[in-house]
Amino acid sequence: MPIKLRINEDGIRVLERISFHLADLGEDSRRVARQKLSNLGIRIESAFRSRLRPHRYQGTLEGSVKSNVDESGNTLTLEAGPTAKRGQYDAGALLELGTPPNPHVPWGAINAWGSARGIDSPGAVWNAIRTKGIKPHPFVESTFSDVKDDIEKTAGEIGEGTARAVIDLSE
Repeated sequence: MPIKLRINEDGIRVLERISFHLADLGEDSRRVARQKLSNLGIRIESAFRSRLRPHRYQGTLEGSVKSNVDESGNTLTLEAGPTAKRGQYDAGALLELGTPPNPHVPWGAINAWGSARGIDSPGAVWNAIRTKGIKPHPFVESTFSDVKDDIEKTAGEIGEGTARAVIDLSE
């Protein structure tokens, strides 16, 4: 469940106006932007882990948090978040959104979870999951709030560097 950023229409219009210059930017500008995004990714990873820690069972979800900067053409994309799966399901989405009732929830997994939490008799939990599901434990929005200033700062730094490079190209 990675953090995804959106740019509003005004931002898109501004980007469209300067996008034709991006292909002319030197490798130094792209390298600096990649490094800034990579550093931001590390900060976002840390924020995700902090938000996931209270929900820790075996540490699989917390340990799966990764960030990656991908470059396709003239686009740099940072994706960050947990990558763990529970069977075919996104483990982060299960925690974030909860689940509907699951009459087939495995006893062994719930018993192990209960033992890890010091719950002597996890049968009530097992039955509640079977009949009611798992309640949501949102963490994405709070993680985004934790790193919002870092995202804005990084975007501003990349934007300033790009603007300087575009101005240098036009002079």
